[in-house]
Amino acid sequence: MKNKVKAYIAHGMSHREWNDVMNESLFCQQVLEEYGIDCVDPVDIENIPDHSKPIPIRTDAEGKKAWSEDKKAISNCHVLIDITPHLKSEGVAHEIGLMRYHYWKPVVRVLKPGTPKPMIPYFDDDVLVYSLYEAAELINKKWGTWWKRFKWRLAIYRHSRLKALYDEIRFWFQ
Repeated sequence: MKNKVKAYIAHGMSHREWNDVMNESLFCQQVLEEYGIDCVDPVDIENIPDHSKPIPIRTDAEGKKAWSEDKKAISNCHVLIDITPHLKSEGVAHEIGLMRYHYWKPVVRVLKPGTPKPMIPYFDDDVLVYSLYEAAELINKKWGTWWKRFKWRLAIYRHSRLKALYDEIRFWFQ
């Protein structure tokens, strides 16, 4: 369906217990499905070998394959939801950068309840919330149809992208 929002679920996975990550993933899928949002999760994309141990660091070949598949999935989504900003995952940081500053698509961060809103994400991210339910509601409100996503991207281009393009060209001559 052209209008259905597709969300990439970004969550730190390295050195975490598989069951914790899997429970996060299942919860996200359940909540987003309730709100009519397609959920794309790296848990479904990556092939984690042993589900009883902490998720291992990948070999170069495995990591490159997972990285490539994750990036392709991100490019096909309309919004990225970071559900573990408290973990400071290097992978998630790069996924956010790819989504926001290369694809110019929205980023939503789900903070732990009671956590003060951090200053930089408050200014740079599109939405900061304290629950996945709140995130899903705002995603549908702001980007829930093709037309809403189109208008949002036009505003981003006017506000940010054209200035970024100007800066890129200007930096060539420094």
